[in-house]
Amino acid sequence: MRSDELFAYYPPPASVRRPSAMQQMLARVSSGRFGMRHVEESVHAIRQSGESLVVGGVLGAMHAAVGLDIKGKIPVDLLLGIVGMGFGAYSAGEPTAIDARNIGAAALTTFAFRQTYGLIADKKISKGETPTGGFKPLLSAKMHGDDEFDAGADPIVELAKSL
Repeated sequence: MRSDELFAYYPPPASVRRPSAMQQMLARVSSGRFGMRHVEESVHAIRQSGESLVVGGVLGAMHAAVGLDIKGKIPVDLLLGIVGMGFGAYSAGEPTAIDARNIGAAALTTFAFRQTYGLIADKKISKGETPTGGFKPLLSAKMHGDDEFDAGADPIVELAKSL
């Protein structure tokens, strides 16, 4: 009979007990290569997400300010994507290569989104339908109760008037 089978019938004294399953898992995650690999990948994911947010924010601000097409013909997001991917391939092995690829991928995602939205919206318009999902800002300069987002009077102002 193996010792683990024996422990199933006769539990050992507290001084000999094995760690719980949770303690064993925490020991595996926090020690050695297994744990460090997960930490390293998590840091890379956070960095890549941050780069994507920055690229998306810059492209969104540019879209709102001047548009994403140079002279209405050259898509900036496509250009940035090609440059980013090209620089990433050119500087292979360098630390900046990963960042360039991430920037290129985020810009190409924006380009693909815009082009697909435009294609589907044009098809809907040609059929006489109204496209949904327009680009509305999350935060607006309009105040509560203004025409565009009319939800009635501002509850704080109404409460103040009743005092």
